[in-house]
Amino acid sequence: MLIILGKISILKIMTPKTFCNVLMVLCISFCFWPMLLHAGIKKHVLIVTNMREEPYIETVRAFKKRFASNRNIHFTELSSSQIDLVNSRQLKPDLIFTLGNEATKWASTQGYKTPVISTLDFSDDFFLKSKNITGVKMYYSLNTQLMWLKNIFRHIKRVGVLYNPRENALLPAHVKTIGQQAGLDIITVPVTAPRELPSALGQLRNKTEVLLAIPDKTIYSETSMNEIFLFSFRNKLPLIGLADNWTRSGAIYSLSWDFVDLGRQCADLAAKIINGTPVQSIAPEYPRKVAFTFNTKVAERMKIDISKKILSSAKMVF
Repeated sequence: MLIILGKISILKIMTPKTFCNVLMVLCISFCFWPMLLHAGIKKHVLIVTNMREEPYIETVRAFKKRFASNRNIHFTELSSSQIDLVNSRQLKPDLIFTLGNEATKWASTQGYKTPVISTLDFSDDFFLKSKNITGVKMYYSLNTQLMWLKNIFRHIKRVGVLYNPRENALLPAHVKTIGQQAGLDIITVPVTAPRELPSALGQLRNKTEVLLAIPDKTIYSETSMNEIFLFSFRNKLPLIGLADNWTRSGAIYSLSWDFVDLGRQCADLAAKIINGTPVQSIAPEYPRKVAFTFNTKVAERMKIDISKKILSSAKMVF
C-alpha cells in the first residue's frame, strides 16, 4: 500500500479501466500470498524400509515420484539396520513413510506425534494401537477375496476358513453373510492354538472344495505352513494364499500387489496429511489395485482346469 501511495502520480495518469485492472491484480495477489508462501516451504519426509529388495525399492520410487510432483520435498531414506542409530526427532520430519513391520515398529516407539504412513506390513496392530499411523494394508477385504475366488473357480460352492476366535471373534458371522451374497457356503473352523490345527484341518477335509487363508498369526505361522501345504497336497484341497511366496511354495493362487500403485496410493494419503487433514481422521485402506500369482503345477496335480484368459492376466505364473 505504501508503494501505491508513493506512486500516486502514476495513478493520476491511469484510465479508470486500467486502475480497476491493477486493483484487481493486487487484491488477487494479497489473497493468494499466504498460499504461495506455504507452497514454497520445503517439507521433510523420512522414509524407513525393512530391506532393500525390489518390492520396497519399487514402492519407494513410485511414492517419491508421485508425492514430490508439484511439491518442495526433501527425502531422507534409512534402512532398518540404520534406524537404531537415529533419533527421528533430530531429523525433524514432517511425515514418516515406513515399509515393513520393523520400520513401522520403530516409528511407533518414537514417542511423538509425527504422522506415519505405513505399508508392506501384514499386521494391523500398529493401525489399531497408534493414533498417528495410517496407510495401506497388505491384504484385501473378504468381499474382494471372494469375488476373485468366484472369478477363478466358477464352479466352487464350499469354502473353508480357519480362524482364531481371539483375533477374529466376529469373523464367522461376517464371512457367512458375505459368502451368502456371493453364492458361497463358508465353513469356519476355530483354532485357538497350533496343536489344534491337525484336528481343524481334518474337519475341513470332506466338507470344502477350497481353503481360503486369512491373516492370522496363530494359524499361519512359519512352523505351521509346511503342515498346511502338505494337507493341501495330500487331500487335493487347493489353498488360496496370502502372498506371492505362498503361491511359489504350494498355494494354487494368491492375491498380490501392484507395488507401483501401492507407492502412489501411499503418496495420495501423505498428500492429504501435508495439506492439513489430521492423520487420525484417515482410515487405513486396502490396496486399490489387485494383482494375483498362480501356480500351474499345483493346478495340474489337483486336476483343476484354469482358463488361458485367467492365466494370461496373472502377474506371475509358477
